[in-house]
Amino acid sequence: EQMNEENKQIFDVIKSAKNPVGVHIRRGDYLNLKIPVVKSEFLIEKMEYMMKTLMEPEFFVFSNGMDWAKETLKDFDNVHFVDINDEAHGYLDFILMNECIHRIYSASSFSKWLKYLNEHQNSIEFTPEDKDLTIET
Repeated sequence: EQMNEENKQIFDVIKSAKNPVGVHIRRGDYLNLKIPVVKSEFLIEKMEYMMKTLMEPEFFVFSNGMDWAKETLKDFDNVHFVDINDEAHGYLDFILMNECIHRIYSASSFSKWLKYLNEHQNSIEFTPEDKDLTIET
C-alpha cells in the first residue's frame, strides 16, 4: 500500500530534519484497562535533555492520546503532532517514527518493536522504567 500525501509530507519533513526525535505516547485503551502509562515528567525531562544535547532537534509525537500530548507538551516550539493515521493504519505511524533518528519510547509493544528495529547509528533512546510510569484514574 502506498503512503497517502499526508504521510509522504511528514516522511519528507522527518527526513529533512537535522535531528528528528520520535516520541511515542501510548494512552487510549491503557487508561481504561488500568495499564501504566508514561508520566508527563518523564517526557518533558527527556525532551529537555534532547534540546540540550542535540543541534536543532525536531520532535515528532505519535499518540493515541493526542489531546493529552498537545496539552502536556505545549511549551515546546519544535513539535510536530502526527495525528493523521487511524488505528487501522498504525503501521504508517510505525514507518514514520522508524525514520526518526532519536526516540523517546512508551511502555508498549509498539515501542519495543521500534527500539528493536532501530537501525540508526548513534541514536539517543529513552525507555521508561517502572518509576517513570503511573496508573491514571
